[in-house]
Amino acid sequence: MRIFCFLVGFLGTVLAAAAQESGFLYLEAENSQPFYVRSRDSLYLSAPQGFLILAPLTGIKGELVLGFPGQAAAAFVFTIPKTDLEAGWLLRNKEGEGWRLYDYRLDELVNIRRLGKAENRYKGMQKRTDAFALQLAKLVNDTAILYYTPKASVRTAPIQLVKQEETKSAWILVYELLENGRLERIELEIPKEK
Repeated sequence: MRIFCFLVGFLGTVLAAAAQESGFLYLEAENSQPFYVRSRDSLYLSAPQGFLILAPLTGIKGELVLGFPGQAAAAFVFTIPKTDLEAGWLLRNKEGEGWRLYDYRLDELVNIRRLGKAENRYKGMQKRTDAFALQLAKLVNDTAILYYTPKASVRTAPIQLVKQEETKSAWILVYELLENGRLERIELEIPKEK
């Protein structure tokens, strides 16, 4: 009986561990300087001591922009190679190169891409102008939180009333609907009450 209980407990522990989402990235600034990491739809702020844990990595996709609050331009762009990554990266200001990411475990620099002066990190994004967003940006001393990616809107097919006629027994409405390059005519006859 004791062996059976042990096996059930062990199996439960293994299944619970397998069900957890894996992958994290620990980022730390060498000089404890606060920074931010921005994805297309989220903004992650480091602790005031200059460290940040991104977990789980399954929801973080695409290029990530790393920058410092109060500075007009971001430092660089990087990507997370895989979502099951478990790593710690150090943010270093290298002489002559600027800010770089250093991987503790692999003992090497992480590939980054510098943002050029002409490149706009907010390309395709819209800026919030409401009072709350402006106050929040002022509070965190960073305008990056004002920008967001708009959700795709569904265009409604243009429909137009072209004819309206009244007879003794009904109202007749004629609409034209332009959809996928085709023009359709819709005629409605609404009977009058007697």
